[in-house]
Amino acid sequence: MYGHWFTKSQWCLIPEEHYLKLQNYYKKEYGAFKKEYDELKKEYDELKKEYYKTRAYFDNTHEKMTEVWQFDRTTGEERESAGGHATPKPIQLCERAIKSSCPDNGLVLDVFLGSGSTMVAAHQLNRKCYGMEIEPKYCQIIIDRMRNLDPNLVIKKNGIEI
Repeated sequence: MYGHWFTKSQWCLIPEEHYLKLQNYYKKEYGAFKKEYDELKKEYDELKKEYYKTRAYFDNTHEKMTEVWQFDRTTGEERESAGGHATPKPIQLCERAIKSSCPDNGLVLDVFLGSGSTMVAAHQLNRKCYGMEIEPKYCQIIIDRMRNLDPNLVIKKNGIEI
């Protein structure tokens, strides 16, 4: 049991029943086992919180995730709002990627914004999206899509509010 819970690769708190067995066995002679489990758990939770602040965000618990993502094709309405873009992405596809990799109120970057599906999904999920698109026609389509989605949205082009 000892080798499992006290290795460098382990990052989870020992279950209370195992801790109590160790504590009883060592009769609280060793410093690590003098603490009550609740106190140890509180310290662990604080350390874990600090640790997770340093990690890249990834959350795939929001739905059944597999290595294959299946989505319906974009609807006629979505293709129309995309201004005739050759490959508009389904909003649901963008939403899943954003939910899995960006926390609430986080930032999303799409340097190939295309018709703006990523920006639409980010806005609907309460994230801020920064995007770039080389084709002026699609830049205007993105602006129009976002204004239709939220008329009060602040839109900036090259850092200047438009």
